[in-house]
This record gives sequence, structure tokens and C-alpha cells, in this order.
Amino acid sequence: SSHFDSRFRLEPNTVMICRSFSCACLPACLFVCVIVCVCAAALHRLPVLAFAKTAEKRFLECCSNISEDEECMLPSEAFALVTAAALYEVSMIIEIGTSRGQTAETLARFFDTGVQIVTIDNWSEGGSPEVAEARLQGFSQVKMRSGDGLQEAQQLVLEAPDGQGVGVLIDGPGHYIGLKQCMILFKLSNAVRF
Repeated sequence: SSHFDSRFRLEPNTVMICRSFSCACLPACLFVCVIVCVCAAALHRLPVLAFAKTAEKRFLECCSNISEDEECMLPSEAFALVTAAALYEVSMIIEIGTSRGQTAETLARFFDTGVQIVTIDNWSEGGSPEVAEARLQGFSQVKMRSGDGLQEAQQLVLEAPDGQGVGVLIDGPGHYIGLKQCMILFKLSNAVRF
């Protein structure tokens, strides 16, 4: 990402699977970021706290006024996601499970135009494509797709140019279905960083 110094770069094939704590207060985001990054930081001796403070400042500047939907990602979870994407320097983030577009909006605001965001949903379990489309219409780097999230994500991962890092957020099917989809995408291409 253009917002962060190159010394925060991770090795391309490093795999990080994490789960953030669900806490609603934004000051806790710094703690969540440290938890998310601690393994990678230990391996790469990153100054995690300094990075987290930089990311927190950016997050608060651009994302603190986003209206929250009841069934969407908490700010602390969104902060963990943008931090992982910035640390891995991905150029594309694929979100499976658009719902009403809150997470895609958060990603678009945090990364400006430096990261392509593709959000996919079939809207069979709720959400609203109309609300999401209205919410995301002003962000040129966001593309909405309707369809099977795993199939669409596989196609996007396979089409990613060489050297392009891809981050995948599976916010659609939960439980073991989402984990299975995650592992399919990891095995499909080394471009998938998280």
C-alpha cells in the first residue's frame, strides 16, 4: 500500500490465519492489531506497535464516520483486516459476503485507490444489493459481483497478474464452510496472502 513504508513488507508466501476479538470500542483496535500481527512480527521483527499506530491514525481519519450496520463487521475487526492487507501489501482484496457494503466501504476509504476491492454476494441470506450499490457507487476501485462467492474468488485469484498479492475475506458462509473455502483459495495460488 502506498500509505506504508516498505520496511513493513512480509514475505510473499507467509500465511496468516487470525481471528480478531469482537470489541466495539475503537481504542481497542490497537490491541487487536497487535494480536493479529504478533506472529508475523516475531518472524520478521517488524515494529508492530509503530505500524499499528500509523494504521490506527489512518483508520480513524478515514473510517470512523462510517455508519455501522447491525450485522456487519465491528470497527475492531475492520481495523485488523486493513492492517493485515497493508502489512501484506496486497493489490486486491476479495470479499465474499457483501451484505450491505459496509466492509467494502471501509476498505475503499482506507486504501483510497491503491487497492482493488471486489465484493461478491448472492444475497440469498440477507443484505441488500441496492443498499450496497448505493453505498459503494462513489468508489471507482470497488467492483460488485453477484454470484457464487467461491467460484468468483477462484476466477479472480487465477486471473491475478504475477506478483500481485491478493487478500481474501470470507464474510459469507461461516463455520467450516468458510474455512474450507479459505483453504481451497490458499492451495489455488501463492498470490493469496491471507
